[in-house]
Amino acid sequence: MFPKKERISRKDFSSIYKKGKSFHFPNFTFRVSLREDKGQKFSVVLGGAWQKKKSLRNKTKRRVAHILKNRKEFFPENVNIICFIKKEASSLSYKTISERIKENVLSMKKSFPRSSK
Repeated sequence: MFPKKERISRKDFSSIYKKGKSFHFPNFTFRVSLREDKGQKFSVVLGGAWQKKKSLRNKTKRRVAHILKNRKEFFPENVNIICFIKKEASSLSYKTISERIKENVLSMKKSFPRSSK
């Protein structure tokens, strides 16, 4: 879990979802938007119907959140990032999830929204 200052609030979530740029990959979809101030905020999303077993759902969500927390240096300083986990990710190991996220972040880094400042 992310510290409170690094989590996307519920009120900001809908604006990020509407205005953010989407990046689709086989196991994840990322929604990225710029922030006015410095700092990064993250959110990891799974639907309730995603997996019947809560334990597997929570395990996958914890793995992805931990990897994103450790890979913060790959993201620009002023972004909000929502990571939607797809069903196919539930069968992946921690190492594979980590590699896929790293590949995804590096490929989308070229087209991150740029600050207008």
